[in-house]
Amino acid sequence: AEPEPPVTYLPAVLAWLAQPTTLLACDTEYEPVTPQSRSRLTMIGLGKPDRSTAVVDWLDLTPPEQSALLEALQAAFTGCRLVFHNALADWPVLAAHGLVFHPDQVEDTMQAHAVLWSELPHDLEFLQRLYGRHNRHKHLRKADPVRYNQGDALATLDAWDALERELAVDAASQAVYRQQMALLPMLM
Repeated sequence: AEPEPPVTYLPAVLAWLAQPTTLLACDTEYEPVTPQSRSRLTMIGLGKPDRSTAVVDWLDLTPPEQSALLEALQAAFTGCRLVFHNALADWPVLAAHGLVFHPDQVEDTMQAHAVLWSELPHDLEFLQRLYGRHNRHKHLRKADPVRYNQGDALATLDAWDALERELAVDAASQAVYRQQMALLPMLM
């Protein structure tokens, strides 16, 4: 099914973030680390359990708008679980912009899938094929970066829904997953 277009206009994104949620999927797009620089944030995609989404092109924002978004993100992150696909990639990018959250808030679809199904691939495109409820999107990276980023947030939510159920019925895998998640701050 084709998702609704994401919320992209900053005032609407700020209002969307202000609505309480218990879970928030977060996906960043960034230019990778080079020997001369840290990762540079380019886009943030977010999704809520109701499958509403927001995508913000970071580079289009003025410094005051960036500050307003970071403040709204920090408030939204407080008290909810955050789900990433590969938290080790997104977490440092967010932290470099001053966003703070507790490791106990973080869920990671890549880590969960690796524990449950170690012999299979763990990239988000594969997980979307297994668990996705929305159209494939990975081919849109250059053609439509907003829909690409929205697709990553939705695919992360879809995968987490399924993986959380799978972990709930496999206590041994859940224990290994929780141990691995506790190590993420040290690995960063």
